[in-house]
Amino acid sequence: MQQNRFNLTIWCLTLCLGIWGFGNVKVHSQPRPYDPQWVVQLKAKLKKTEDRTEKAGILLDLFDQLKNVDASAAYVYNDQALTLTKALNNKALLGRALCNKGGQFFYSYELDKAREHYQQAMDLCSNRHTYAELDTWIRANENLGAVYTMLSDFKRALAYKHAALDNCGEGKEWIMRRCIINKGLAHIYIGLRQYSKAEYLLESNLKAYATQPESFETLDNAVQLANHYQNERKTKQAIQLAQQTLEKAKPYPSLLMQLYVVIYIANKDLDNDYPDLSYLRKACHLADSLKYTYQKFIYESFMCLHFMHENRLDSSGYYIEKAMSAWGKVGIVRDETLLDTYSRYLLKSKRYSEALLYKKRYIQIRDSSITQQTQAFAQNRINSYVAEQTQKKLNQQYQARIQHEKQLKEWSVLALVFLGLLSSGGVYGYRKYRQRNTQLGLKQTLILRQREALQALNAFKVQLFQSIAQDFRHPLQQIQTVLEDLQQQHTPLGEALALQQLNQHTVQVTAQLEEVLCYVRLQMEEADQNFEKINVAKICQELQAEIQVFYYQGEHPTLSYQTANDLELFTDPSVLKVVLKGLLLQLLLRIKNRTSTVLQLNVERDHSTFQLHLGREDALSTTGDRFCSTRQSSAPVLCFA
Repeated sequence: MQQNRFNLTIWCLTLCLGIWGFGNVKVHSQPRPYDPQWVVQLKAKLKKTEDRTEKAGILLDLFDQLKNVDASAAYVYNDQALTLTKALNNKALLGRALCNKGGQFFYSYELDKAREHYQQAMDLCSNRHTYAELDTWIRANENLGAVYTMLSDFKRALAYKHAALDNCGEGKEWIMRRCIINKGLAHIYIGLRQYSKAEYLLESNLKAYATQPESFETLDNAVQLANHYQNERKTKQAIQLAQQTLEKAKPYPSLLMQLYVVIYIANKDLDNDYPDLSYLRKACHLADSLKYTYQKFIYESFMCLHFMHENRLDSSGYYIEKAMSAWGKVGIVRDETLLDTYSRYLLKSKRYSEALLYKKRYIQIRDSSITQQTQAFAQNRINSYVAEQTQKKLNQQYQARIQHEKQLKEWSVLALVFLGLLSSGGVYGYRKYRQRNTQLGLKQTLILRQREALQALNAFKVQLFQSIAQDFRHPLQQIQTVLEDLQQQHTPLGEALALQQLNQHTVQVTAQLEEVLCYVRLQMEEADQNFEKINVAKICQELQAEIQVFYYQGEHPTLSYQTANDLELFTDPSVLKVVLKGLLLQLLLRIKNRTSTVLQLNVERDHSTFQLHLGREDALSTTGDRFCSTRQSSAPVLCFA
């Protein structure tokens, strides 16, 4: 029983490699999932087109669509495309056609011819100038890896698979291609007995395919994973995955054939060697209709073993003879499992001499195979150790490079921070330097202005003393004359008139003196501006006292004022008083009726100026004298209106 299970496992592994190899060859060039409507459109387009290059491309697209559904029709289209592309100077199309033709030879187990066609396709597109040439070159490497996998030359198979994988991109458009290559690597690891790696790759593909639309590739990966579960005695997982994929794989006979075999073998393990034979019959029928010779004689040998368990030697002999006939046509020398099955059938049929002959051949091939497998296994272990050490060294170099790049980034950040601080310090120092130069320039300008103002003030003093000597000579002489007249008067009336004239001349001199002082004060304001808050009510009281002094205890006009409570005036009070007193003196000299006259002081203010109106109450709205102080930039400006 254990020997039967081992034989079944070996047969199944060989079968999967053969089926996967042909499926892998065909799948790689499929640009899009199978679509019957697209096939109809391509056939209609093929009839209309006259351009040979375009026609060859359509023929190859038809092959890609039909290769997993109707292989015979697909290869007819590929042969037509191969004939056309040989006359064209298009390496990508010719490479595709050669890869497809190599798949046909791979399917018929003519591995030398398949390898020759794949090598030609790879040599044609070795430059990889265009995306189409790159795709063909990758496909050729994949398929060469599949050929060497079938020949158990796993070292070369790994080299070709990794060459194809290294030239794939990282984008979403490369997911399908990378998954197909990983599936081929999984079968290589199965041959190397590294089953965990194979299972990891197939399960990773299953997760990656979940993001892609359903196609032959996605279903084929599920079939290969189910087959792997069955070989690893994960029978329940194998049956569950196969049953899930069975309905979806109906458009693809080659996948259905593999699923039927997986289900049959899994049921055989569960049902104690008496499974349902219908699945195996369906697989044989599909292999016969698809003309899969290699798979056909393997399935027929399975049928033989099944009938031998049931002691139905006629049926068993029928299937084993068909299998041996197909085995002889294919020319496979090293298939010891089939020889063992045939020798067991002959022994059970009591054909002892023939059974002994085939048993000897089986033992010879098995022993040589075991020796070669042992040598290959040892060599694989050595290669695995070398590859592992190389990978460790590469990982160390990679980590060292990562650490070096990290240090470079840290130093670059520190350098940038240092440069930033240095530039900030330079900008700050330059700003302080400019600010200091500006301050020194302002100080120099201020000193020059003060010097000019001092010179102007000295000139003004000289001019002031000269004007005082000239302007006050005549008024003082008049006062002196009035005093002399007063001394000569002996009557009270004459003295009163003289005193009144003296008072008027004194007031005029005082007003003129105050005007001079105002002018002096204004000149001084240009050098040093001082503004104070003015109380308007207090100014009115002082003006009222001036009126009383002017009339010397006689009847006099009254003075009132109107202003806002919150009004604040900022100017020089002495200048304001002098100007108002001068205006008041001019008004008093014009007044005839002292008792009925009412003087009024009004204050008006806008955003930046204020105006003081002094005049008779009845005429203030139309005429009158005004004092206007405008505080805009520097010293106040005084004007009369």
